[in-house]
Amino acid sequence: LGNQTKADTRRVAAELGLHTATKPESQDLCLVEAHGTMQNFLAQHIKPKTGNIVDPQGRVLGQHSGIHNFTVGQRKGLGVAADRPLYVISLDAEKNEVVVCKERSS
Repeated sequence: LGNQTKADTRRVAAELGLHTATKPESQDLCLVEAHGTMQNFLAQHIKPKTGNIVDPQGRVLGQHSGIHNFTVGQRKGLGVAADRPLYVISLDAEKNEVVVCKERSS
């Protein structure tokens, strides 16, 4: 598959009668499909570890139940209310912090 385009791969999948030939695209891992969502899968394999959601200056804006639930660039589902959208700009595993700001790049 490495040298095939996505269209070629879908064509071959259709020829083989695979349901994935017409499946909508997703950013989740296909291997966790049986669990419903990535968060459900991770919840079964990673213990929640509460930490802070902070701005670039280190001010605490909220709490999270695990940095594994966030990705850099994420805007939705942060659990923090603000006057403008917030974006995850970094994850600090050592401090267990999710760093967010009002601009995509900081």
